[in-house]
Amino acid sequence: MTQQAQWTRVTTAGELMDAVRSEVPAIDVSGVLRGMPMLTMPPGVRLRGGTLVFGDLDRLDVRAPLTTHGVGARGFNVYDGTLQHAEFDSITTTGDGAIGVQVSRDLPQLDIRGDLTTSGGTGSSLVRGVQTGLAATALSVKPGGRIGRVTVGGRIASEGDRLTTVEVDGELDSLTARGGISAAGRGADAVHVGDFALDLSGVTITAVHGRAVVQSTN
Repeated sequence: MTQQAQWTRVTTAGELMDAVRSEVPAIDVSGVLRGMPMLTMPPGVRLRGGTLVFGDLDRLDVRAPLTTHGVGARGFNVYDGTLQHAEFDSITTTGDGAIGVQVSRDLPQLDIRGDLTTSGGTGSSLVRGVQTGLAATALSVKPGGRIGRVTVGGRIASEGDRLTTVEVDGELDSLTARGGISAAGRGADAVHVGDFALDLSGVTITAVHGRAVVQSTN
């Protein structure tokens, strides 16, 4: 574990846990960290950098804003292992191909106390070890993925041309966004939904220069 400027750099799961317990204010994750059974981020801690692989986990609770920057930047993914409940203060991603939340496994519950936002365009992003061209998206449920309940206390939003803020190609049982769902770019849509019924009643949906909801016809 090394310190550079005000950021503490960690290269192993043990170093990350030590930094969290020591209440280090800013943590820079290097590479892929594996094998953490539980992680609770205290308020005010900043986290940036690499990838955290938890394996099988009951609950993940990040009590600080999660912010990522750069081409293909990711906020939170569920690609492998099992997770029952994920909770965040807020998630903000910035960059071409940046993804706020992407799920391709089963996740029963996702809670975000504040906003879930992304801004950018189309860029190359690493998906299961393969560089893939993706557009920046705030919330993505891939084929084979499922989220039981999503509750966002703030807004779900994207800023960028020809983006989709919420893209559901898998299953999403329930979605609540108290601040609404919005797309601000030219030709940007707020919600794309696969060929199943998603109840969006009570959610304010706006697309300034695009479509509010697009339903698949396949």
